[in-house]
Amino acid sequence: FTSLKDMHLFTPSKWLADRVKKSFLGHYPITVCPNGIDLEQFRPIDSDIKKEYHLEEKKILLGVSTVWYEKKGYSQFLELAEMLPAEWQIVLVGVSDIQKQELPPNITGISRTNSIEELAKWYTAADYFVNPSYEETMGLTTVEAIACGTPAIVYNKTALPEVLTEKSGVVIQECNSQSIKKVILENREFLP
Repeated sequence: FTSLKDMHLFTPSKWLADRVKKSFLGHYPITVCPNGIDLEQFRPIDSDIKKEYHLEEKKILLGVSTVWYEKKGYSQFLELAEMLPAEWQIVLVGVSDIQKQELPPNITGISRTNSIEELAKWYTAADYFVNPSYEETMGLTTVEAIACGTPAIVYNKTALPEVLTEKSGVVIQECNSQSIKKVILENREFLP
């Protein structure tokens, strides 16, 4: 553009577009352009990743973040660890070394994966992907999990509900770990 009056804004979600419209930038044209993922990399992948981590007999509840803190839903996973039956194991990718040392036995902490393929293996191995974040402009980890065939559970916050359909996951209205537990233990069936 040649000046600010010619500026056009792009956001990755309707949720963010609505926020921008309410800001001082709201008088500029806004277009929603969702981020994409590489479906050649994020797809169902058969692997022995559960065996590598000695989790063959466990159902997996997966969470993925670059860093884990309160607004990303870290404490929700700690609460779930206390509530879920013994057959469930939580796997959190993106934990710090300090967090890893503090995790209970039914949470496996992984600082980071070594490759996109390893991440796709975790997505595929999981029974559910949970994204209890209050800070998402798009939620690409949720999109990646769905692309790997894993149903997602998200809060009705930020842009996360935009990436789900009835067949790909559940949007939880009451944003708390009890609601997540209820969805998990109901064993809702999702169609591929």
